[in-house]
Amino acid sequence: MKKTITTLLAGVSLALTIVSHSYAQGLNSVTKPGHSVSAESDIFSSAGIILPGEEYERLNERNSRAVRKFSREYADVDQVKWTKSSSGFNIASFTKDGVRTWVFYSKKGEYLGRGRTYTEEKLPADIRHRVKGIYYDFSIYHITEVYWNDKLIYLVSIKDETAKDKTYYKTIRVVDGGEMDTIKEFSEDTTGKG
Repeated sequence: MKKTITTLLAGVSLALTIVSHSYAQGLNSVTKPGHSVSAESDIFSSAGIILPGEEYERLNERNSRAVRKFSREYADVDQVKWTKSSSGFNIASFTKDGVRTWVFYSKKGEYLGRGRTYTEEKLPADIRHRVKGIYYDFSIYHITEVYWNDKLIYLVSIKDETAKDKTYYKTIRVVDGGEMDTIKEFSEDTTGKG
């Protein structure tokens, strides 16, 4: 029971962290072109999942079971960065074909889940259609995909710039094969007056 609760809390923490990063990264890329955001440090250190300076310095510090599982599943990936979270997660991160991925393993090397961030063209067509079918005036500018506890969740960041004086932002959560709801929304004054 304790292990289940800990895993569930870790999953919720990961999802909330990725949601907040997804919005921050997307908003920065929209409002400040050329502004560079370190996805890894913003996603994890801001939520306390990873503390700065916790990258593994020596290969033998990584959990060998996690490394073996990762190597089998992601054999075609290079330039993998391994980090350790403050709660003991082993995290492998990499970028391939424009998709940033984080794969999470427990202290004992058991697979826990993954998080990925990417842009609209990589979003599955059925998910895109569901979002655009309701929010047709909005454009999709960032997607965060979270796979945890056998659930696939898409966090789709959208914006509407059709209003004369405001830009509207929303984050839509789409559970694969299930519900869709708005989990965050705000507007930004574009007149420069406030």
